[in-house]
Amino acid sequence: AKYAILNAPAGWGKSVLLCSLAGHDLLKNATRKVVICVPQTIISKGFIRRQSIGLPAGQIVHWDVDHNLCEAVPEKTSALRQFLAEPGQGELADRVVVTTHRTLSAAFQEMDSAAFATAIKSTTFAIDESHHIQSAQEESNRLGAAVSSLIEADDSTVRVILATAFFFRGDKLPILEDRYVSQFRRHSVP
Repeated sequence: AKYAILNAPAGWGKSVLLCSLAGHDLLKNATRKVVICVPQTIISKGFIRRQSIGLPAGQIVHWDVDHNLCEAVPEKTSALRQFLAEPGQGELADRVVVTTHRTLSAAFQEMDSAAFATAIKSTTFAIDESHHIQSAQEESNRLGAAVSSLIEADDSTVRVILATAFFFRGDKLPILEDRYVSQFRRHSVP
């Protein structure tokens, strides 16, 4: 699905599934890029380890990540903007970046509309722990504004996958506006 929500319990394997979905996108399109966002750098460990992932059609994704912006990288926002500005090319590992929610939000805030349109082209955005998103007409957090801007761009080459154990916020504010949620295909694992 172009827009998908994966709602599954802790320890279920959401990280591996996100890597599988991202790897499938990268194998299918040699110019596609993937941005995986996590709320805390410690969570990035589930996405940066090398692994071979078998896909349902029998293909093997040799998952590796060259761009880990959760490490001590200077000017992370600039590094992400540069990654997004360049066309996807090269090996699978070179077309994947793992970053934080904060860095993605800051990078989007610093882009004008032309740079944003170029940055999101042919890109899959996987947002882990997506219950951190807060998007509403009245008020959104920075991550909510970033996800809303991806949906509002209505670019047919953009894919957004949200993953969380609980698709609700403790403060009862909406993760996404109803008009956005209705565009997502939801996969819930009890």
